[in-house]
Amino acid sequence: RGVVLNRGEEVHLFDDVHIDREADAQGRPLHLQTEMLVIWPKSEYAETDLPVRVSSDGDWLAGSGMELWYQRPAHARFRGRVQAELQPADEARP
Repeated sequence: RGVVLNRGEEVHLFDDVHIDREADAQGRPLHLQTEMLVIWPKSEYAETDLPVRVSSDGDWLAGSGMELWYQRPAHARFRGRVQAELQPADEARP
């Protein structure tokens, strides 16, 4: 579910938020899961103050919140106690 505010300047997604990015020449596939995400499309920025989990090819990272700049190259800042599991390169991809 979601709400678009200020003529598309701000988008609030809530409840069971899942965002998927397919793999391409510039990056691996990515799955993001949280209960709430606020997106500012023109700034290519999103954030949540709720638990978030990001996974890709067997690797995952989880935190109690996140700031995400999703323009290429994308980068994020995770809040709170962060946990991660990274697979060795030869095991991460078949």
